[in-house]
Amino acid sequence: MSEFKLIYKEGDSEYEFIISKDRVEMGRMESSDLVLNDFGISRNHAAIVKKGNKFYLEDMGSRNGTFVNNVRIAQAEIKPGDTIALGRFPLKFEGPASSKEAPLLVEDNRKIEASLDHTIIKPMSVSLGEKSGSIIAAAKKDSMTLSSPKSKKQDEMFFILTEVARTLISLGKLDEILNTFVDLVFKYLPVDRGFLMLGNSEGELEPKLVKHRKPERDQITISKTIAHKVFKEKVSILTTDAMMDPRFSSGDSIRFHGIRSAMCVPLWVEGEVVGILFVDSPIASVKFGEDDLNLLSSLGNYAAVAIQRARLTEKIKEEADARAKLERYHSPAVINRLLQTKGSAAGLNIEAQELECSILFADIVSFTTYTEKMEPKKVGLFLNEFFSQMTDIIFEYEGTLDKFLGDGLMAVFGAPFPYKDNDHALRSVSAAIDMMKAVEKFNEDASLGFNINIRIGINSGRVVAGDIGSPKRIEYTVLGDTVNVASRLEKYIAKPNEIVIGEATYKAVQGKFKTKLIGEIDLKGRASKMKTYHVHGKK
Repeated sequence: MSEFKLIYKEGDSEYEFIISKDRVEMGRMESSDLVLNDFGISRNHAAIVKKGNKFYLEDMGSRNGTFVNNVRIAQAEIKPGDTIALGRFPLKFEGPASSKEAPLLVEDNRKIEASLDHTIIKPMSVSLGEKSGSIIAAAKKDSMTLSSPKSKKQDEMFFILTEVARTLISLGKLDEILNTFVDLVFKYLPVDRGFLMLGNSEGELEPKLVKHRKPERDQITISKTIAHKVFKEKVSILTTDAMMDPRFSSGDSIRFHGIRSAMCVPLWVEGEVVGILFVDSPIASVKFGEDDLNLLSSLGNYAAVAIQRARLTEKIKEEADARAKLERYHSPAVINRLLQTKGSAAGLNIEAQELECSILFADIVSFTTYTEKMEPKKVGLFLNEFFSQMTDIIFEYEGTLDKFLGDGLMAVFGAPFPYKDNDHALRSVSAAIDMMKAVEKFNEDASLGFNINIRIGINSGRVVAGDIGSPKRIEYTVLGDTVNVASRLEKYIAKPNEIVIGEATYKAVQGKFKTKLIGEIDLKGRASKMKTYHVHGKK
């Protein structure tokens, strides 16, 4: 009986988990069907549910999210070959290959001979009539050659290439491009079956599309050797009798399916192979010729251009979405580093981790009293301008804006990345001094009719920092006693226009600022007293 299973690694060992019932729950909890001991996995993280002949992956409210092929999901259908990630823990879902979805690649270790009478192997530089590997040069050459056709065949090829180029360039989504491209191949070539595979980030081929001309859908079977030869060596291959060529044969399967003529070409652009297309026909009267191979190679070339364009467009959109999300919290320098580290993905997540940070709380003193007679719209405009200036200062020191708190804010220095010199305390206090100076200037320029005052509290220590929340709403924040102390220093100790820092922050910046000991004080919720200090400016 065919088995569906999950493949995963713990340490250096690889494990298989056989899916033997209709619901399989995964998590760190001992009662889970599949127990995974990883810090990033929730106690009840996700479940695989079988409904009829289909499998679905459901997130169970996990902390770090559930992903299918790098896309965050709440629920999604999964198929053999899909990559699952619980947080950052990867698993592979495997099972019997479906003839509709995935062709079977059979390993063929037989020696490949240099040439056979019924087989043509052509480098892409020859197939496309150019040496440089430039798709643009190839397209120009095709147009020049075919614009003055010497035969009806060339006339037809020129028409086909023009239509394919015009059609593919009008499409934007990758799935549309792949489906339309294969449909056009079936329209202009006498093929009966075909499949398309694209290279992934690891440089391996992944099935993307299978098409049959007739309703009968036998499984398409070729050797891995052929697929990898076309993909790695940038060659196109034509056989007029696949049953006689050991490179296409995979034991009895070729004879069983009766494949006669077959072609396999790379989807090639700017010297890079992005995938392959394999087509065949079991009909003895159908024999592909060298013109068919050249046409298919050129079509694959145009498809590769469209694929790369669609991928680039999607990448730009994903990065724009990721930047839009990150710009609310992080400075441009932090955003660039995040995107370089995590990659540009629409569902970019910052995994929760322990870090040494400095936390800054700032609040406008008695702002509600000052603004109770102001129009709400004017209050909103004022706060937008005030927070804009404060945020610019925080970002100047590469701090992270955690959140706005009514007429106050919370900022973090040292997360999501530690600074090279671990000077988060120095940066936080420097930012606080600049914020005080900005308020003085704000009072000079503002037309409120009154002056505003702010108070600031800063504390340094260990925190848990990362994206925290539910699948429906998740935000970047920091948690821990260090945060609570910083909040209380601002709320209960700091007076108007004062910067108050905790003992850990003072020890980190001692000698670099003008400070004065306030004394050992009791803070709400803490058992022991704590030394606190005023900061009066830079030395």
